[in-house]
Amino acid sequence: MNRTEQLRAEADGQLRRGDDAHALASYVALVEASGDDAARDYVRHAVGKMAEAARRIAGRLAAPDADEVLAAAAGHADRPDSPADLKRRVEQYFLAGRYAEACELAIERTRCTPQDAEAWNDLGAVHFAMGRPADSVQCFLRALDIDERRADARGNLKMACDAQGLAWRDVLARQRGPAAQPDAAPRVEAPPCGATPRAVPAAAAAPVFGALIVCTSADATLMEHTREAHPRSRVVFWDADAARAVGDAAAMAECVVAEDAVLADVTTAVVGEVVPLSRFDASLAAGLATAAAGRADRPDAGSVLFCPTNDTHTRMFEPISRHLPGSRFLLFDQRPEERCEDALRSLGLDYTAGDVRTLARLRPSAIVLGCDWNIAGRALVDAARERGVPSVILQEGCLDFDSKPRMQYCDFAFVQGPVMLRHLPQRMYFMTGNPRFDALRRLPLPEKPTVLINSNFTYGVHEDQRDAWVGAVVEACRALGVEFFISRHPRDTGEFPGLPVRPSGAGKIHGHIADSTVVVTRFSTIIYEAMFMGRRAVYYNPFGEKMHLFNEDYTGGLYKAHDPDGLARVLARAVAPTLSKQQRAAARFLDLHCGPREGGAARRCATALMSIVGVPVAAAL
Repeated sequence: MNRTEQLRAEADGQLRRGDDAHALASYVALVEASGDDAARDYVRHAVGKMAEAARRIAGRLAAPDADEVLAAAAGHADRPDSPADLKRRVEQYFLAGRYAEACELAIERTRCTPQDAEAWNDLGAVHFAMGRPADSVQCFLRALDIDERRADARGNLKMACDAQGLAWRDVLARQRGPAAQPDAAPRVEAPPCGATPRAVPAAAAAPVFGALIVCTSADATLMEHTREAHPRSRVVFWDADAARAVGDAAAMAECVVAEDAVLADVTTAVVGEVVPLSRFDASLAAGLATAAAGRADRPDAGSVLFCPTNDTHTRMFEPISRHLPGSRFLLFDQRPEERCEDALRSLGLDYTAGDVRTLARLRPSAIVLGCDWNIAGRALVDAARERGVPSVILQEGCLDFDSKPRMQYCDFAFVQGPVMLRHLPQRMYFMTGNPRFDALRRLPLPEKPTVLINSNFTYGVHEDQRDAWVGAVVEACRALGVEFFISRHPRDTGEFPGLPVRPSGAGKIHGHIADSTVVVTRFSTIIYEAMFMGRRAVYYNPFGEKMHLFNEDYTGGLYKAHDPDGLARVLARAVAPTLSKQQRAAARFLDLHCGPREGGAARRCATALMSIVGVPVAAAL
């Protein structure tokens, strides 16, 4: 398949998946490469739609012109490969296992952009894949010499040094000045590198109101990913006063509404027209303002009641409670195997053991749950509604939305990231992130590549597959000569004689992740935790779990395998140096699945709770 055919197949596939933005970019590239008439017609049609959408959103926005876009493409039809095009082709060949072609193009890319640290990192990854660890080390050193902050190059250097029995810190310390370009691969005499193509004008997409997403972090990248994942939804950036307006769906239908300061660093090209709240003073009685009005003057309006059902919920709620003086905990699900009371005691939290009747005595202003799909949780929500008390469900991690209607019974849903909204029917969400991830940071990798095998076969789900699953991962690790250990969930009853096993739990799992390079797991929140901590995650699903959250993720940030042969291939990639593209894909995966990542989820949850119950946020925080 030649380059033109590759571009056409890529563009057609994106169009079939509904990925219009990337399809347009691919068709523009096709016009640049070949002058394809069908691609030219699509570009003209798509840009015309964008222009109409821009005029409908805000007449003052400049609309793109199809002839201008096509002229820009035609101007580059015969140009040599640009650095951006070389980068894309290196990635395509690398992922296809065509390392010789990838190496030629990667070397050409470093000639075009010799001060591009990412280009040197990618060349190093190609060399390593070709069995040239010494050359890969020199490339990674060159990347770090250009930009010493690159975490991908540093992690890759560790792996390449380990493959040669070298101490990476000693190698890095001996490095003086820029590393020489390796000469092991055949050089290709490339023509002079062409200029980077002129940017194609862009316009905002046409908003068709689907759901209201209250984004609690002023993060432009996150908002762009959210809107891309949910083009029919309206995203509102949040601050303390935004609660007065989020109930007014009609006002949101044509523009993004937020306090001016919240969107100061977000360009209008991303969000369309930004309208200050002051323009909607007449409509601020809608939505949450109405819900809060009857509770704002209650003497116990600040008493939020957290209702965990296990130790994970308890540890998730605890940092939120620190922002809410007077908040309490209700132990209403007292099954000892869930370790909820153990966690409450170990954290020194004020709690009351009780049931739905306890609400009459505690008189909370809101209740917060981690599970609203079991009988006990629904009974608690019903009792709260009888007293006019709002209920909030906070997403505990990755959830199976296929088997049960999860997070759909409470009045308000606090979700991690925009991908979750595909599975929930509410018309309004608070995208808060998850307090469980607030303290997680990228940590240095262990000296030797180590695989954490997460055994979390619990509650009768696939427990009969446990031994075969763990055995396949152990065999793959041994075949690669990689160290491993099994992290066993506290409610997993598996026995693994002769294998290294570490009992896990909510208070131990982060230490286990810190001791690993790669995490292999079935459906589990450990995937998010591992990636937050700078580890690579492999989702191994040989028994056909229907978990759409991971099975339908196409970011490329999560390694996936469905049989032992696929696991062996994926694990070999996961423990080896890889392209910078994988780092970017992992960041995009976390944006879509986990939302804001700057570590303020507990504060954002507390802010949203206080707005819901009508308590002045400044007084609470």
